[in-house]
Amino acid sequence: MKNKFSTYVIAGFAMMFAFNIFENIAMTIGMMSLTGIPLPFISYGGSSILGNVLALGTMLAVIKPDNKETLHNA
Repeated sequence: MKNKFSTYVIAGFAMMFAFNIFENIAMTIGMMSLTGIPLPFISYGGSSILGNVLALGTMLAVIKPDNKETLHNA
């Protein structure tokens, strides 16, 4: 990424998804206590899916202008 803001946004959402996946797997194998955190894009839940889709849309919206700069500078 050319822009530091884009890098931070992508890294933040990637960490959020990674933590949710890690915590869900750890709950499944018994390493952590059970909580209500769903597995991103797999577990059923309207607000969870909406939040994940909004996060993915934000990531794509941040990437798009950065990608255009790269294409115009080439």
